[in-house]
Amino acid sequence: MLSSGSRMPLERTSSGKSKDLCYVPLLILTRLTRFVPRPRPGVFRITKNNHNILQGVAAPDQRLTNQHKRDLTDWILANANRYWFGKGGPLEPPEKGGADIIIIDDPQMPGLIPLIKKATPNRPVIYRSHIQIRSDLIDQPGSPQEECWQYFWESIRQADLFISHPVEAFVPSTVPKESVGYLPAATDW
Repeated sequence: MLSSGSRMPLERTSSGKSKDLCYVPLLILTRLTRFVPRPRPGVFRITKNNHNILQGVAAPDQRLTNQHKRDLTDWILANANRYWFGKGGPLEPPEKGGADIIIIDDPQMPGLIPLIKKATPNRPVIYRSHIQIRSDLIDQPGSPQEECWQYFWESIRQADLFISHPVEAFVPSTVPKESVGYLPAATDW
């Protein structure tokens, strides 16, 4: 799956350091460029709350609200349009110099997936889920986890591959098994 060309992981951290070591084995003979979204006040808290909801550690009344969804969408669109889809940007079509494969890392920016697929339907997009998603809670109708996951799944479902930690319970039942791959965090494959 990894061949010569460029890949574009998108991360939430300003330095990307939190996951640098996890990608080292995948980088050999590969040109990889990381793109990190410009921060926006308040958005980090929303993304952290979403992590906590999906992991089942948020307060029971913590929800992803419609305002939070609007804030996330505005932030994603602002970054995509200003930095990534423009001339010379990594989300331009590969034949114009854009990345060959896109990796969306974590549930901060899955809203990019439909934008990427609309612009370049045949470009592979990988979604990497590195958190412990509580699938058992997602399966409970009306739960904060189910609501949060459904919002993200509308975008994530358009990815070509869903990569999870190698724990089957971390993959929600809505994800088709044929699109799931497992990859542990590692520094020395």
